[in-house]
Amino acid sequence: MKTKQFIPWILIVFVAGIFMDSCKKQETSYEQSYLEVSFPRLKFKHNLYYLIADNTRSIEIVFSELLDSATVQGNIALRDHTGSLEGTYDIDVSGAVVWLLFHADFHLNDGWLYELTLSNGIQSVNRHTLRSSETIELRTTARPYGVSGVSPGGDTLPSNSIAVISDIHMGDARATAGDYCWFGKNKDALESFLDLVKTGGAIKQLVIQGDLFDEWIVPFDVKPFDPGLGVNNSREYFASVAESPVNQLILEKLRAIAADPEIDLVYIPGNHDMLLTQEILDSIIPGIRWHGDVAGLGKYNPVPEIVMEHGHR
Repeated sequence: MKTKQFIPWILIVFVAGIFMDSCKKQETSYEQSYLEVSFPRLKFKHNLYYLIADNTRSIEIVFSELLDSATVQGNIALRDHTGSLEGTYDIDVSGAVVWLLFHADFHLNDGWLYELTLSNGIQSVNRHTLRSSETIELRTTARPYGVSGVSPGGDTLPSNSIAVISDIHMGDARATAGDYCWFGKNKDALESFLDLVKTGGAIKQLVIQGDLFDEWIVPFDVKPFDPGLGVNNSREYFASVAESPVNQLILEKLRAIAADPEIDLVYIPGNHDMLLTQEILDSIIPGIRWHGDVAGLGKYNPVPEIVMEHGHR
């Protein structure tokens, strides 16, 4: 008799447990869902911005659900530092995809920063929105200038240009002969570029942002300082790099630029030439402006809004 009474109580507890568990499942099924957005035709760079070609004629925005097209207009905006660019593009909605279509008379600037804002007023047909309004940073590619100072698009360098080079990594004659020098194959291109700096008239400052010389990449079986070659210390090592036949013409052109009153030649030390000092550099390239602060580190501000460093601080 006691056993028969006990069995119904077990059933009641079991059914109650099932009911409570089903309530929990129902609760989790009502969690809020949000729209996700992606830009499949653009590259996301450095976890910071999307890279977009300067000749792009449209921007594709893909949402995770079909959109209510009536909610898109007025909730997507493109701007740059001049302000809103409304009126330079049309918006087309197709299912879960939105296209920004640029007008025929509008072109993205090269080397430019744009901001694309997506408001959480955008809704899917299921009434889902973005978790919050988002502003996406877009940066356009820059057209490279050739040794003539003209870009592929026909643009010419502005007359007050600042040119920056770094990481040339010139080694001494042993480094070239031993094929462990990082510099050599771009020698002709660098010589042509320095000719442009000297004679082009547009570049007013040339900044060498570290590692013109390389005192680091030396095989373990080669002594960086070799008395037999007249290299006993860092001063003599850097002098031997400057005197290497591969580097001599480069140094001659840099000396000519440093002596030109119309051009500032600026040097910021790097991590492969951190034992270089102002005194040693001035003995190799007289008149160059040194911008080191403590040993092996330096920075340069051509204007207050720009800070240039080698990047190893």
